[in-house]
Amino acid sequence: MRFLPIVAGCLFLSFGLTGCVAPYNDARREAGQRDPVGQSKNGVIAICYHPWRDNIDSLQPMAQALCAPTGETAVLKEIKTFNCSFMAPNTALFACE
Repeated sequence: MRFLPIVAGCLFLSFGLTGCVAPYNDARREAGQRDPVGQSKNGVIAICYHPWRDNIDSLQPMAQALCAPTGETAVLKEIKTFNCSFMAPNTALFACE
């Protein structure tokens, strides 16, 4: 019973932290380089999100906005789990087609 406050605190903290990061495009770059090192590359849009907070359908407009400059449509191809950040662990991969 003495661990109950610790467990409750950890759960509260984890639920509280999930609201701190909005979904984002994983298009990280190294300083001085043109090519991205993130998961978004060559017509593939990788959006990192938290599955408890974000609905897959809500990610579609974000991906579409990133495909819009080329006149293509964003199509969901794959969902990967636990391969992004702690606050947004899952990745939705969209292809610009």
